[in-house]
Amino acid sequence: MTSTEKRILFFLFVIILGLSLLLPGIDDGRIEFTIRVITFVNFILLFTSLICLKQFFWPGDINRTPFHVFNIFFTVIFYVASLGFLLAHRDYYDGYAHLTTVDVLRKFSMRWDLFSIMFWVIMF
Repeated sequence: MTSTEKRILFFLFVIILGLSLLLPGIDDGRIEFTIRVITFVNFILLFTSLICLKQFFWPGDINRTPFHVFNIFFTVIFYVASLGFLLAHRDYYDGYAHLTTVDVLRKFSMRWDLFSIMFWVIMF
């Protein structure tokens, strides 16, 4: 199996896994579906960020600058949208309902659970 075929199979696996996680809630009109989409994209962003970190410290012979630029734009757009969602729906999350905007962002980034650690790895 060639490298291109392996990549195609991997991306098909990721897409099928994502669809299996997202299909049960499509068009239910609830916040849970949006949260599942944000969580799924967050894991994809973590994966692309880990690839960028690997390529930064062990660059090899191929220029990976376009991938790094894509990851920067992907990160900025994702966190603008997802943090906007968090701020708009803070009453849905435990402990966020009565916090100010700055306190919501501080609690999100400093709570040291899985998603906070993912946030710091992605930002690095």
